Amino acid sequence: MAQHKAAAAADVEVIRVAVDPAICELESPFRIELELRSKVPQVPKAQWRVRFLADLVHHRLPIDLRLDGQNSEISETSAANGQANGTATGTDRDGASGGFTTLHVLHMAGVPVADLPATALESLSLLEVRLVADSADSVDGAGSEKQADLVCVRLVVDVRRGATGLWQRGVLDPFR
Repeated sequence: MAQHKAAAAADVEVIRVAVDPAICELESPFRIELELRSKVPQVPKAQWRVRFLADLVHHRLPIDLRLDGQNSEISETSAANGQANGTATGTDRDGASGGFTTLHVLHMAGVPVADLPATALESLSLLEVRLVADSADSVDGAGSEKQADLVCVRLVVDVRRGATGLWQRGVLDPFR
């Protein structure tokens, strides 16, 4: 079995991000799918962090969201033909093919409306999804390991009152 080095932020490329459902009540659970490409199969000691940043203009109130579950599928891409499990994945930014494609599915709790001031609603907000890895060779002043972002995706969210009177969120697709 081949040994692989640990991933760094430059080693990971975001191919696709999707939120399902894209439009729903603010407090409803949702799913985030992220497809990543990298030269290494896994990131040791990495974890997902998801934050909702309410009202980008005035409040910028951060709320860490609860991750209810996750699953990942890794497929190896052949350097010879740029295919993973029979599906073409193309080439990376440097024009080289090969490596690993990983599909991460995060099952999220909804955004707790009770934690938001009324003035932070009816606004543009942000959904920030980060893959954070411990950096074993760097320690901060308090003696604990520093963390490095391997992936950081920020999605614009439109928050407004729906026809039912409940607060809704609509996540804008950055890949359209």
